[in-house]
Amino acid sequence: MQISSFWRAQWKPLALIVVAFVLCFYLPVEALQQSERLRNAFWEALYLVRWYAQEHVKWTRKTGQGAKL
Repeated sequence: MQISSFWRAQWKPLALIVVAFVLCFYLPVEALQQSERLRNAFWEALYLVRWYAQEHVKWTRKTGQGAKL
């Protein structure tokens, strides 16, 4: 049996997607929800994203467009 060139090239991305799905499927969410450390890390990550956006994206109120740097 000969494998088509499509599957020969695409088996790695497909395997990666399947592995990621299985990891997410069996993720112990209930145990992770109890962790104060992870909860704080999540909020700190959101604060960091907001800071990054505010510092690196210049937005002008008058034109509603990004400022040219």
